[in-house]
Amino acid sequence: MTREEHLKFCKTCLNRKTDMHKGLVCGLTNEIADFEGSCQSFNPNNSGNNY
Repeated sequence: MTREEHLKFCKTCLNRKTDMHKGLVCGLTNEIADFEGSCQSFNPNNSGNNY
């Protein structure tokens, strides 16, 4: 998957975190996404407050 495809998940995930050097990363691993298809740790933000 591309970075843009990963970010479609990450931008709406409660596990997201911003790293000053890497940008949006996983708060569980502190790394950029590297999954294929779907993320096992995806925790959707259903409140509508997507940043």
